[in-house]
Amino acid sequence: MTPEWQALVESPDLYKVQAAGFDYIYYDIKYWENLSTQSQALLESPCAILVQEYTGYRSETDYRTDFRRLLDVRNCK
Repeated sequence: MTPEWQALVESPDLYKVQAAGFDYIYYDIKYWENLSTQSQALLESPCAILVQEYTGYRSETDYRTDFRRLLDVRNCK
């Protein structure tokens, strides 16, 4: 993993993600839970469009909420 990629993963500034050439971000609850509150807020930037979200339970024995989200970040310029 390059230092540039690692920086985007640790702090997902959608403007920087888009500037790096990415149009979409796909992430799950595990990634979300490991982010700081500030980084979570970055993923909720107004420029991002939620394309699809899948929700459910984590497993047959773990009924905590689970999700996966696909964001379109092409407007984050």
